[in-house]
Amino acid sequence: MKRKKRGSQKQRQAYRLATIVATGAAIVSLIFFMLEQYPVEFPFFWQYLVMIMFTLLGIIFIIAIIEDLQGKRGKQEAEGWRKERMLLKARLQAMEVGAREDVQALRIADGLLAKLPDAEIERFAGSREFRLYKRVMEKHRIT
Repeated sequence: MKRKKRGSQKQRQAYRLATIVATGAAIVSLIFFMLEQYPVEFPFFWQYLVMIMFTLLGIIFIIAIIEDLQGKRGKQEAEGWRKERMLLKARLQAMEVGAREDVQALRIADGLLAKLPDAEIERFAGSREFRLYKRVMEKHRIT
């Protein structure tokens, strides 16, 4: 099941950034609250804890940046696929027009061959060219 996107891209980015900032602020507030509660007992422990928390906050920001870049790259790839699809569709339409013209030309040639004298038609029917002619006519379902 496809998930519906809510809001514009800018709104989603702003929400994501606000979530990251709020999380970081909560972590920092918790750290400072704990430092006030236990200021002297484990100074090295708290220093390491603060270092770890700020490192995690930096990693969260880096992940958010990477996700944004991947989203942009995905949109560029999707746009490229759309252009490729349109190009292929145009080529297919051109080929269909060309095939219709080929069939029309083959019908004209068949009509002209029918107007030849019987001796020429029998000589043509016994040649290798007739086998090629017959295969092409069958391929295009022209009788």
